[in-house]
Amino acid sequence: MNNGYTPIEGDTLEDELPVLNKIASRSTEPELIYGTDEDAYDFGLFSTSIDPVCMTNDLSDDPLAYSVQEVDRLKDLWQQFEDRALFEGKSYVYLRRAFESSLSRYFRAMSRLAKWIGGIYHTRTHVGDPGTALPFKVVEYDKQRHAFDIIKANLLSPDAFAFDPAFIQKLQIDRFFEFLYLDELIRGMNEGRFRLDFSLSYYLQMFYQRILSMLYDPLRLQRIQDNEIMTKEEKLTLSDYLSELYTATWQELKEGKPVGTYRRVLQREYLNKVTSFVLKPPPPTSQDVIAVCRYQLKELDKSIKDYLSRYPNADLMTRAHLESCSDIITETLKAVYSKTAK
Repeated sequence: MNNGYTPIEGDTLEDELPVLNKIASRSTEPELIYGTDEDAYDFGLFSTSIDPVCMTNDLSDDPLAYSVQEVDRLKDLWQQFEDRALFEGKSYVYLRRAFESSLSRYFRAMSRLAKWIGGIYHTRTHVGDPGTALPFKVVEYDKQRHAFDIIKANLLSPDAFAFDPAFIQKLQIDRFFEFLYLDELIRGMNEGRFRLDFSLSYYLQMFYQRILSMLYDPLRLQRIQDNEIMTKEEKLTLSDYLSELYTATWQELKEGKPVGTYRRVLQREYLNKVTSFVLKPPPPTSQDVIAVCRYQLKELDKSIKDYLSRYPNADLMTRAHLESCSDIITETLKAVYSKTAK
C-alpha cells in the first residue's frame, strides 16, 4: 500500500503502523516541522493561534526578524515615496495608492509582531520521540521583549506617524477608481466616510482598534500570566506588560506635552478597550486583568487632573480631550461601584 508518496509493505493498517510511526517520530526535525490552519489563523474573537513561528505572509526562516525588517523597510520607503512615485506629468494618485498599500503592510507586520507576545512554541511530539522537545515551550523573553519594543516604538510612540504636512497634501484620490465602485462610493458619502482629501486619522482609528484588540486579547493576557509559571527563565509578566502599554499610550501626561490628533485617536481607543474590561469583561478575562484595568483607570484620572492643573494654558483640543477622558473614567468607575453595591 501507499501512504502519500511512500510505498509500505502490508495489507492492513496495523501492518503499516510501524513504518508510519517511524515517519511521525521525525516531526520535530527542523526540515519537517509543519503547522495547520488553527496554528496560523485566529478563529472567532480570540487569539487561538499561539505559535509565532507558524506565520502567514512570512518569507523567511526567522519570522521575527522578517517582521522587524518589514517595518524598517516600509519606514524607509516612506522617505523615498515621492522620488519613486512622482514624475513630471503623472498624477499624484500613484503616491496615494502606494501609501495606502504601505499602511496596510505596516499594520500587518505589527499584527505578526503581536503574535510573539505571550507566544508558545507548539510541536506535535509523542512520548518516546527522539530528542527532548515537549509539546509546548514559552517563547524566549528576549524575543517577546524585542517584538513588544518594536510595537511601542513604531506604533505607540508620539512620533510614530509624524509625516510632513506637504506629503499628506499630495495624496490625491483616484476618482476613476471610486467610480468603478459607485455603490460603495454612495454608501461612504451617506455615512460621511468619503472624502476627496486623505484622512490619516481615519486609517489610524481602524488600525489602532484592531491592534489594541490583539494586544488586549483576553486569551493573550491569560497566556502571558500562565506563562509566568510555565518557565523558570526570565519572563514577560502581565503586570509589566499592562504597565508598559499604559505608559506608552499616555506619555504626554508625564512629559507635559500637548496631545496631538493621532495620539488622541490612540488614547480614545485605549480607553474604549480598558473601560470595556471593567464594565463588561469578555471571557476569559481574569480577575487580575480587571483589577489592573480598574487601578490604571484611577491612576489615569489622577494623572489627567494633575496635568490640567500644571498646564492651565494647554491648547483647547488637549484640554477638551483629557477632560472628556476623565469624565468617561468617572462614569465607568461609578457604574462599577453601583453594580457592585447592587
